[in-house]
Amino acid sequence: MAEFEHASWLRQRRERGWRYGPGRSDADGIHPAVRPWAWLDEPNGRRTEENVRSALETLSALGYRTSPVTDRRWVTLARLGNVTASRLSEEFCWTTPAGEVLRGRSSDWRVRNDAGGLWTVEPKVFAETYQHVSGDRDRRIGTAAGRLATVGGWSPHVRGRSRRAVVTG
Repeated sequence: MAEFEHASWLRQRRERGWRYGPGRSDADGIHPAVRPWAWLDEPNGRRTEENVRSALETLSALGYRTSPVTDRRWVTLARLGNVTASRLSEEFCWTTPAGEVLRGRSSDWRVRNDAGGLWTVEPKVFAETYQHVSGDRDRRIGTAAGRLATVGGWSPHVRGRSRRAVVTG
């Protein structure tokens, strides 16, 4: 993980014009760690390892857990159901069933299903995944991807999660 983190840091520095030098100069874009992992000196390698360890400890303290890559396959799911939708004129905060507080921005869509579920949708996504029926009623259209959930699993692009499934799209 430390090697991967260093490669990411190195790529960002090089994209900004930084180069290797034995002494650090922020003004001149010179840093002794701007070199491949295999050529990194021990103090900089250790510092990267400590940073990764610290980040993992922080994530753990926040309730996140690492989990192995799953062999559970993603399947295509049809998006079903009618909803009531209205355009937001100002920021809107709402709480997910899991207790997370999320924000919808002005111009997003506030959506409520017939079971009382509430969420917000960005305008572009709404246009692609909902079809107007009449008045303030819209129909969910298209497909999403889903798979059985893993204990402690997390995905950065997930739209919905339950104790049994992960759904995106």
